[in-house]
Amino acid sequence: SYSISMSILNKVPSTSIMCPICGVYSHLTPKQMESDSNEAWVIQECDHCSSYVLTIFEIEMFLRQDHTPILRRYPKTVFPFYNPTPDPSIPKEVADDYKEAVTCYSAGAFNASVVMCRRIMETVSILKGANPEDSLYDMLSHLSSEGMEQSLIDLGTEIRLLGNSGAHVDRHDLLRNVTKEEAKDIIDFTEQFLEAVYIRPAKIEELRTRRQSRE
Repeated sequence: SYSISMSILNKVPSTSIMCPICGVYSHLTPKQMESDSNEAWVIQECDHCSSYVLTIFEIEMFLRQDHTPILRRYPKTVFPFYNPTPDPSIPKEVADDYKEAVTCYSAGAFNASVVMCRRIMETVSILKGANPEDSLYDMLSHLSSEGMEQSLIDLGTEIRLLGNSGAHVDRHDLLRNVTKEEAKDIIDFTEQFLEAVYIRPAKIEELRTRRQSRE
């Protein structure tokens, strides 16, 4: 590997991620870079908290004249990982998908993030008794028929539709990519969904149990 001069740092793609240190979606400023023939390791400083994170980029090509590496748009890995801690009331299968969705978002992989949120809707539906062979549309219809409040079904529908954008090629727009803002909205929607389906009922039950134990 070899070090890269400061002037080359200007060629590092502008990187904004969920900082694994402060948890704020922030721009990173590159400070130092090394690379081999396949990858570049860039130490970057969070503009919000001034902590350092390591971002690893794949190299797309080298310029012939000075062998300058051209990096892919988004880092493939960020260290340390941003590792959310889901509420213990959320089933492990769902919690694991949520953690992966947030990790993808923090690395700027917005398509992958909304696909994982869509998967969360499928997993929750199946755990609530939906047929695993059904489409997600039908799974959400099952939740509705079982009495889940319409506002949650609406949240699930929005997650399903944008998740489709990340998972499927649109015949009208082959280059359609999920934006950062859309991915953040879907993460927020997913958190609201999980709050209503698992966390709030668990807290209510905990309060009820505590009250009954004092009676």
